[in-house]
Amino acid sequence: MIPSLEEMDYFVQVEPNISERGRMYDKAIEMIEETKRNINKFQKGDHVRVVDGDMINLRGVVISSSDKEVTITPSSEEFLHMDLQQMTFQTNQLLKDFKEGDHVKTQNGKSGTVLKVEDQMATILLDSYKEEVRSFVNDLMKSNEIQAEQIQNSFDYKKFDLVKLMSQDSAGLVLKVEKDNVVLIDERGKVTSVNFFSIESKVTNKNVSYQNNYKHNITIDSSVKVMDGLHKVF
Repeated sequence: MIPSLEEMDYFVQVEPNISERGRMYDKAIEMIEETKRNINKFQKGDHVRVVDGDMINLRGVVISSSDKEVTITPSSEEFLHMDLQQMTFQTNQLLKDFKEGDHVKTQNGKSGTVLKVEDQMATILLDSYKEEVRSFVNDLMKSNEIQAEQIQNSFDYKKFDLVKLMSQDSAGLVLKVEKDNVVLIDERGKVTSVNFFSIESKVTNKNVSYQNNYKHNITIDSSVKVMDGLHKVF
């Protein structure tokens, strides 16, 4: 049985010596990774990254897998000139490849949004509890499942709402609400489409302010002039 990171965190908290606690934590991670080398958690359609061997940093999509091997179709632009149709790697040469904003499910069934990925670790904001947890990327899988609380929240957004984004210290103005995404314009004037999980909340506090490119504070009910873009005032 492989313990989760949450269980490991609880275990090392009972050790009073800080340096010893750090050593035990590092050793635990090393032992877990050694065990996981013999467990294939890759499935068809998974996005992966090569982390060992001659093709390190190659990215691709899994097309098949066996006990110890995974066959992928390369997707990295820098390797496209090599005309590689498919390549096979050992499971311990690959990590699942996630990006900020991906919606995933953890090995204990909880779903959330990826906030940050560092090497083999991902930080996830859980849908229901609005708390951050860490997980090994190979223990995650992409998921479209949305918990009831989050589904209800999705319908709360409407045109011209001011919202705060989770993965960065920025905000945006909702221009359009689609089935799975919200189209918004941020404080830099960039129009983007983000999924509901990338939005932390609506900004309803009128004391909250954000700065434009000229470092001027803009708050709810501020009078503004569009200086650039499609709606620029001439």
